[in-house]
Amino acid sequence: MTDGPEPANSPRSPRFSRSPSHRLSDPSTQRTGTQRTDTSQQNEPPRQDEHRALQDKLSSFVSEYRDKKLSKSRAISRISVLIDDNAALSDLEKEKAINLYVEELNSIDSR
Repeated sequence: MTDGPEPANSPRSPRFSRSPSHRLSDPSTQRTGTQRTDTSQQNEPPRQDEHRALQDKLSSFVSEYRDKKLSKSRAISRISVLIDDNAALSDLEKEKAINLYVEELNSIDSR
């Protein structure tokens, strides 16, 4: 037992959040005491790797559709979910990216 309130970063503290918006796993920020330090410039290569991995996964959905391993609706669904879950993109960027991939799927149909 403790005599005082739980520290703010304690899982038992009412101010501690385990929601998806809590960015504990985000490599671009580190918590140092009570001050948050942005390390995005230091972590540029991992972000590029993450971006490349995302592009590769999205391209794989297009390839699976081209090879008739996925239906068009399933490919669009997977593309939409993957892009929508990317917190680094604005809503407008997400919409544009999804539209580009749908156009690519449509171009396969017209060949």
